[in-house]
Amino acid sequence: MPRFVIQEHFAERAGHHYDFRLELDGVAKSWVLKKGIPERGERRLAIQTFDHTVDYMDFEGEIPFGYGKGIVRIYDKGEYELLERSEDKIKFRLNGKKVKGTFVLIRFPKVKNGWLMIRID
Repeated sequence: MPRFVIQEHFAERAGHHYDFRLELDGVAKSWVLKKGIPERGERRLAIQTFDHTVDYMDFEGEIPFGYGKGIVRIYDKGEYELLERSEDKIKFRLNGKKVKGTFVLIRFPKVKNGWLMIRID
């Protein structure tokens, strides 16, 4: 089963946010969630960022330089099941220690690199 991670990031410039990563296509596809993981029925703006290496999904510690400078902690991690995938939609079921449920990421073209993350159950 592929993995996911939610990293809580206390960045010097970008402020407090969450980095959501899905192991997909041999990399960690990554989105920034300023307000955290949505609860059932909520929609949250998720900004897609550059792909990270899969081994970065285990990172906790301090980023000492650059735009991401700050402290990173793993909020939750686990496996996920990919339910549906197209160019504009990714539907998946997370099975973490804290976060469990079905979510969908839908491309949101009004915002550069924007997606909406919705928890559907």
